[in-house]
Amino acid sequence: MSASASATPTRSPESWLTFASAGLARVPLTITLTLFAALLSTSPEAALAAEFDRAALQCGQLWRVSTGHFVHWNVDHLLWDLAAFFVLGAYCEARGRRSYAICLLLASLTISAGVWWFLPDLQTYRGLSGLDSALFVLAAGRFAVDARRQGDAAAAWFAYAALIGFLLKIAYETATGATLFVDSAAADFVPLPLSHLLGGLAGAGVVLWLNGRRSDLGRNLAAVHGRSQEPTS
Repeated sequence: MSASASATPTRSPESWLTFASAGLARVPLTITLTLFAALLSTSPEAALAAEFDRAALQCGQLWRVSTGHFVHWNVDHLLWDLAAFFVLGAYCEARGRRSYAICLLLASLTISAGVWWFLPDLQTYRGLSGLDSALFVLAAGRFAVDARRQGDAAAAWFAYAALIGFLLKIAYETATGATLFVDSAAADFVPLPLSHLLGGLAGAGVVLWLNGRRSDLGRNLAAVHGRSQEPTS
């Protein structure tokens, strides 16, 4: 038996490396932040200097509002959070770096403010899970909006199901005081469903902002097209 001459050619290792390099080149912010979180985990002193610490914030160390999200309690906590951040962050950044950066900034400030105001007895906070929640909602929301515009009802419902699952996860964490993926008891920290909820709300806010901008652009283009079709006297 002879092989078909029309068989699909396989990629060489060099071509796969080129393909991967091109993909990574599109997500420099995600790579930088992932490396930042990984480096913080190598130094207990750096982690202490970066974590959300209420007493230190009261002394003016305001960088902790943002850096506290990139510090973790143990390796298990780091790996789960960082894996989700890299995948979701790469997707969102490839879709639009500006909206991605806005989402991260908004979620970072919203979560830290929420922890400060609504959990006054909490002294320290660490973890990317709140930002992961924001990126998850941003990714699923954009996917749903695009699917609806393309008339793909199945894809839209898949995105809606993912968002419902996200809310059910928060409900489970609130009811049980445990997380689905990280062994919080072994890491000796208390899960904060509030951070996931606030992160999700920040992501939803960016989706609504993007949808509103696109709707305004569509109306403006339609108006311009309509004027161009008006008869001249």
